[in-house]
Amino acid sequence: MPYRLALHPVDSRWRPAEPVALTAVLRDIGLIGAPWGAAAAGRYLIGEHFLQLVTFMGCAPAIELAPPDDGGAFCHVRVRMFEAPRLFVDATGFNPRCTACGRRSPQWKTALPAWEQDPQMPVPCPLCGETLAAGALDFRHTAALASTFVEIHDIHPREALPTEALFTALERAGGGCWNHAYLA
Repeated sequence: MPYRLALHPVDSRWRPAEPVALTAVLRDIGLIGAPWGAAAAGRYLIGEHFLQLVTFMGCAPAIELAPPDDGGAFCHVRVRMFEAPRLFVDATGFNPRCTACGRRSPQWKTALPAWEQDPQMPVPCPLCGETLAAGALDFRHTAALASTFVEIHDIHPREALPTEALFTALERAGGGCWNHAYLA
């Protein structure tokens, strides 16, 4: 399953005026290196300071940092931007908390097809009936709603965390505060 650590601005509508400005910041701080794959794909090999900007948990994580000869999965960065906010979720762990009643319900999954089309569509909480859009729920890092994503591929849930230095650099790049989510 293709896991990824997705960094995204808290302001789900923010997109850089010049998309190359964001990749320039990522290159300057050493998160990304050379482009990888098709030129328009927005994928990059990891940069020289990647391991200082992403903290890995555990004593010996097994992360493939270069493209393997067999074409298998490896850690790389992808920058994606959309015209309007998109909702991406970790379907294996999606069970958000309603911000009105504070409880979780697996029944929220029934709203996913509608939210993937329109994240602002109000849906009633299965437990309290409060009507909420996707952005109002507490996903606990299992979903991301944004127009701009910096995705670090082949990172399993809670295997790594972005450092404060990475968040600070992203904030300076624009869009205000940033957050992260683990997606599958």
